[in-house]
Amino acid sequence: MAGRSDPSHAPADQADILMPDEDITITDPQSGAAREITVREYRFREMLKAQTIARALIEDMARVAGDPERLTSAALFAVLGEHDEAWIALCALATGLEAGVIEELREADSTALSLAVWRANSNFFLGRILGEQLSREALATSSASSISSTGSQRPATDRPT
Repeated sequence: MAGRSDPSHAPADQADILMPDEDITITDPQSGAAREITVREYRFREMLKAQTIARALIEDMARVAGDPERLTSAALFAVLGEHDEAWIALCALATGLEAGVIEELREADSTALSLAVWRANSNFFLGRILGEQLSREALATSSASSISSTGSQRPATDRPT
């Protein structure tokens, strides 16, 4: 059991866990200058907005995550591409950047931003992806049990009168 003197539980590490905001440097697409931005963990109101924005994205990520043969970083980035407007809006919520600025980022900066948003908000995304998967499993189990219990036929009633 780790005690207070355990260096792996230093106050700075605990603060990072509680508030996983992250500073990254991107190249401003308009000026070409280096720009430091803070990628924030969603605060309460942002989380409420993010849930609505991310609904279809989470469903598709859960589909990919539920299939171990398809679960690759390329597959997850493909899902982000399929939901580009939602992902840009989620990145904007986490950074305060305008969507137009995010849309114009170069590949290296957009990848760095996407990964930072994912890291800072991993509890938000992973919790909802896992919840979606568990809901699907429960629904599949419920459907399978109701199909098997209603599949029997009634006994024959051909009795002479």
